[in-house]
Amino acid sequence: MIFFFLGIAVGVAASLGYVPVLAHVIDRATTTAVTFGTNLTTTGVHHLSANHPSLASALGVCLGVALPGLLCLVLVVAAKFGVVLRRAAGGLLVVAGVAGFFFLPHQQAILVLGVSAALSALFMFTTGMFIVAPLGAIAGALAVSSVRVLLSGKDQAVNAGIATLTKLSGVNDPQVWKVTLVVLAWSGFVAAVLAALHPAKISS
Repeated sequence: MIFFFLGIAVGVAASLGYVPVLAHVIDRATTTAVTFGTNLTTTGVHHLSANHPSLASALGVCLGVALPGLLCLVLVVAAKFGVVLRRAAGGLLVVAGVAGFFFLPHQQAILVLGVSAALSALFMFTTGMFIVAPLGAIAGALAVSSVRVLLSGKDQAVNAGIATLTKLSGVNDPQVWKVTLVVLAWSGFVAAVLAALHPAKISS
């Protein structure tokens, strides 16, 4: 878990400009993730638009607003899955090493246990350093940059969505749609925080 929260901390610090060395790399990774999610969303909405144009427009607005939060949630879940996978694989390697004492001569069993422990430590370190931490960093940077825009009230997706939903629904109350879209935008980030704080258990 230390790599997970370390990654989030680095991503937040880089997004706030405290780690200029990593800021550009994390920004590029965040932009790539958002672009991929946007393209995926656009493709899905495009297939729906032929038969249900109004529904496709409304769905496109909702997904566009919720996309940063959803991406953040996906990144957090992926990082937590990496933590669970790392623990499971590391534990299995150690168990395999200990099991050698029941089937192998004493000297060979000690050697197998040493190799298993070394492989377990290497697997846990590399997985945490190269998978869990980067995913956490991108999630942290994405959360900070998106939340700052939301708090400023200048989120283009929200502002454009208000006009679109007002026109599609006939409910001429922009404030209702603004509150709806802001809540939708925040929901993914709230879920991501809850997922991040939830203990990563092998049984879960």
